[in-house]
Amino acid sequence: MKSYFLGICYHIASLFDNSTRVHVRMLKDGVYQKYVATCDGAHGHEYNDSMKVMSYENKMINESFNHKCSLIKTANPTLHEDGNNRKWKIYLMFSLPQIVHDDKPVFSIGISITKKRNDLFYFLNYCEIETIIGRHIKCIASVPEIKSFIENFYFSST
Repeated sequence: MKSYFLGICYHIASLFDNSTRVHVRMLKDGVYQKYVATCDGAHGHEYNDSMKVMSYENKMINESFNHKCSLIKTANPTLHEDGNNRKWKIYLMFSLPQIVHDDKPVFSIGISITKKRNDLFYFLNYCEIETIIGRHIKCIASVPEIKSFIENFYFSST
């Protein structure tokens, strides 16, 4: 799963310049934490720095999940939960409703940039990037063995 999501991150990052971080957060231990991340756009590498943990009730993730849409921070300032605002000025994020646990999305994807505006965000939002990626995630999530693996590996109580 990590390799698959890392590939998605690299692919999305290749659309941007070198001031970009693309990441996947995963619901684990009651919070959304970094799962994988890349940075520096088309010339990217894996982003190994830590990332702020987001709360279980994160409004951006929950609204994206409830409305099945991507959200841009500047268009939804009341939903924003503080992260690293010193470097990453704006982001687009979306949850992946194809994989859930306890009625919450297990994964969300975020694209963060250091600039205050990027029209590509609005284009990706308009094109419904979450639907495009979601189709591929739905194929994976429909395989019983993978669904079972996710549930047992990440959410097993033992």
